[in-house]
Amino acid sequence: MCWSSLDFMMSDSDDTTQTVSIEELRAWASLLLDHLDSVAEGNSVDVPYDYYWVVDESQRSVPHVDPTTFTLGQLSFDIDSLRTMREDGSTVSYGLVWLGEILRSIGASVVF
Repeated sequence: MCWSSLDFMMSDSDDTTQTVSIEELRAWASLLLDHLDSVAEGNSVDVPYDYYWVVDESQRSVPHVDPTTFTLGQLSFDIDSLRTMREDGSTVSYGLVWLGEILRSIGASVVF
């Protein structure tokens, strides 16, 4: 996709849902984690910062309007929450958001 065609793609239509299979998600995650494993030094990676901006969910998917509501997220909280979830076996769907933020920070800092 070319960013210059973004205006053409933006509309007020709600027909923007994308469907992705869990199998695809699993394959992408495996591919990218295998890549990270091959380029990382050792068996861990550094998370380069702790705090990050979070755009309000209601404004996140409206690219033609500048967001006005921001909060702070914290990667150490995300990491602790996922570790607790794993230890307790108390899986919550929001864990995907925590994991996404961690992966975003690593992906932006580990460029190979």
